[in-house]
Amino acid sequence: MFYQKTANNSISKRGLAVLLIVVLMFSMCSFFSLTEAYGAEDPAVTVVNPMDGSTVYSSSLLISVKLTAPETIRVNLYKQVKNDAEGKPVPLTIDEWNKVQSEKTAIVSGAAIATEPSIQVLQGWVMDTVFFTSTNNLAFFTKKVENLSGGVYKVKIDTMGSGDAVLYTTEQVVFIKEKAAQPVQANVFENSQTGTVSFLQNLLKSIFGR
Repeated sequence: MFYQKTANNSISKRGLAVLLIVVLMFSMCSFFSLTEAYGAEDPAVTVVNPMDGSTVYSSSLLISVKLTAPETIRVNLYKQVKNDAEGKPVPLTIDEWNKVQSEKTAIVSGAAIATEPSIQVLQGWVMDTVFFTSTNNLAFFTKKVENLSGGVYKVKIDTMGSGDAVLYTTEQVVFIKEKAAQPVQANVFENSQTGTVSFLQNLLKSIFGR
């Protein structure tokens, strides 16, 4: 009789453990699904300028966004910075940015044991937040930001829902360098930008095909 009760208790505990594992797996799946949905880019939003990963040899940056649906977007521009030994924010160099991206890739793939990159990247505000609302199926938002120093910048476009909820987020990274650093024989068709010509190229691409 004692053996039977012990066996029944073992079965009950095992069943409870299985149930807890199933509930945990379901919760994790739901969490990752929500995370992926939140981090998705808006198919109705295209950053015409700057192109992601491009280099601008100028102290100004023209931000241009194409919208193909009636909606409201929130536009921000951040400079990527880090804290120095004294805790003061200093600009992140392009080499440091590339190092962080490589470390993130290694961590996600399991090739690195670390849980986070060696440099903590912070967002430094560059301009006041801008809201723009499109009332038809084709609209363009443009803004020129001037007096920028060299470094790594991130254009962030949030698609807004009711109650200030963020439905989608689209981000582009651009590297800004001094004009004197521009290669003498730079090809405007390569992954670099020289101002108006680059903007017109990107605009034509956005209109006639992404």
